[in-house]
Amino acid sequence: MNIQWQGVLAIVKKDILDMSQSKYLLFSLFLVPLLFGVLFPVIYFSPYLSGGFPSSSNQSSINFPLTSNWSQLTPNQQSFILLVEITYFLILLMPVIIPTYLAADSFVGEKDKGTSVNLVAAPLTDTEIYLGKLLGVAIPTITASLAGDLMFFALTSFYSLQILGFNYVLSFRFFYTILVLAPLMTLAVINLMIWVSTKTNSTRDAQQYGGILTLIAFPFIGTIIAVPLIFGVVAQVIFLTLLLILINYFATIIGLRLFNREKWISMV
Repeated sequence: MNIQWQGVLAIVKKDILDMSQSKYLLFSLFLVPLLFGVLFPVIYFSPYLSGGFPSSSNQSSINFPLTSNWSQLTPNQQSFILLVEITYFLILLMPVIIPTYLAADSFVGEKDKGTSVNLVAAPLTDTEIYLGKLLGVAIPTITASLAGDLMFFALTSFYSLQILGFNYVLSFRFFYTILVLAPLMTLAVINLMIWVSTKTNSTRDAQQYGGILTLIAFPFIGTIIAVPLIFGVVAQVIFLTLLLILINYFATIIGLRLFNREKWISMV
């Protein structure tokens, strides 16, 4: 099948322009990266600069070393590293939360704005419309998530150097996660939310249903990804990456087959 990428990009540009004119979507797009990338590190890590979190005997009994010099670290330093890990994997929620709001507006938003007829009448195939909608959400979501990840990296690096004397987050694992795993999770969530958006009659309904489905499905994926990354099981990481690629491939194929502009416009 020959895809008219010029038409796909036209939908992408239109959706991003519409997004930039929506205060609600812009608020969602900027709030989550600021929350996870700036606010969380400042709130959770700042007390360690002044020894605000007292050490305790149970902190010093941790028996799974996360660094090569684990036994040489103080209980507070070990506690800080554990908190970094917890907060670090919270940022994996960004590629799940952001598209829940943006993708929910992808198709049903056309109905709300009264532009669904123009979309259906466009000289594009169903595949091209679907891909345009998919990329129209993926590009701003991945960009916003990456911005939040880099802010998290900068702040956590500062705290890590001050508290530990070395940069704990400067690793292959961190950049592998934000550049490979997070985008794959983003695409999976967007596919899910686009399915929901084509089957509902309002943006609010799409967000509610999509939010429920996301909450059910993706904490399990986040947990499965987190465990092998923390403990360095490279084989499992590779397996999960391939699994996410397969999930996205089949999710996109199923989405393309399910989307039909005639059936969708009949719901308007």
